[in-house]
Amino acid sequence: MHRILCCLGLAALGPAPGVLPGATAWTPPRVVQDDAAQGEFEALVEELDKAREGFYQRFDEWQAAQKFDDAKASAEEREAYQRRQSQWWSENDPSAGFLPRFEALAARQKGTPAALSCYIQIIELDSSAPGGSPRACERALAALLSDHLAAEELEAFCLGLQYGGPLSHVSVVDALGKIRGGSPHRKVKAAATFALAVELGSGRADAAKRDENRKTARGLYDELAKTFGDLNMPAGKSYARVASAFVFELDHLGVGSPAPDFEALDETGARFKLSDYRGKVVMLDFWGFW
Repeated sequence: MHRILCCLGLAALGPAPGVLPGATAWTPPRVVQDDAAQGEFEALVEELDKAREGFYQRFDEWQAAQKFDDAKASAEEREAYQRRQSQWWSENDPSAGFLPRFEALAARQKGTPAALSCYIQIIELDSSAPGGSPRACERALAALLSDHLAAEELEAFCLGLQYGGPLSHVSVVDALGKIRGGSPHRKVKAAATFALAVELGSGRADAAKRDENRKTARGLYDELAKTFGDLNMPAGKSYARVASAFVFELDHLGVGSPAPDFEALDETGARFKLSDYRGKVVMLDFWGFW
């Protein structure tokens, strides 16, 4: 019987060649409504975008000047190159410099949709900006939970919060729990329930709490399918369908569990099953483009 040993991940010391190390997994929603505040917010976002565009161009030029040939490089040379990439990125990325400006705008527009947009932008920025203080993230999150718990825009925010960068596991779990319990909107509650289940099942907690968290996540997925199964995620799939996939993972794909049998085609077009290799060591490599 094949058993699942672990999930292997490669954590490079810096970005791989051609990969932007500051890229984030979500785009913060824009929720500004007041015309004057929107103009100020959008102008700041436009300035940030231009600064980033120039930064990415300089990064491409820096990479080209290195004349680094990944195919010919040794493992040590790749490590050294990745360290140089990370150092260049952290020394030149303009993102962190915009954090206090978004904080200042949020303070002037406290309690308004403009402030909510700023808080979401700060969390996204602080996730991607080397040198950005996690305290900016925490301050923005605290203000968002205090002043904007009833906002409909928190649906998209919840689904991105699991990519919260410098936000701790405890902070993410606490925030999602408060949004889940305090939002008046079903779609926001559904998003918070799903994101909380994902976060609890992610293994980010202390090892002593992982089994307990996985059980809690399992219950949240059941609740998601039962209570919010009629709702669709922004990407179109129903929460019930997505929950079933995560439940299967929790129930059958844990470390030490028997690997589920499956059938596939090899490179010659011949069919095979995992069970055909019973008693042998098998490494499965799942990959894709995102």
